Amino acid sequence: MSEPRKEDIDKQGGWLVRVKPPPSLERLFYVYELDWAKAKELVKAKVPVDAGESIEAVGPANIHALTGLRMKPGDVLQHE
Repeated sequence: MSEPRKEDIDKQGGWLVRVKPPPSLERLFYVYELDWAKAKELVKAKVPVDAGESIEAVGPANIHALTGLRMKPGDVLQHE
């Protein structure tokens, strides 16, 4: 994914992702990748995901929010 154009700043650019271990301690991450399959792979590569944990999309994240967090395409950042 390339750097966003100015006119695309409010379009979807990635995902807010939940990594949910059993029973209920969840961790949230922003992922700057629009393709869901690639976003999941980025999370798996950058975040320890144990057996039994699931990765699910909470919802889309727009480019403005992601760049506001100083993220670049391919970045994974834990939501605080």
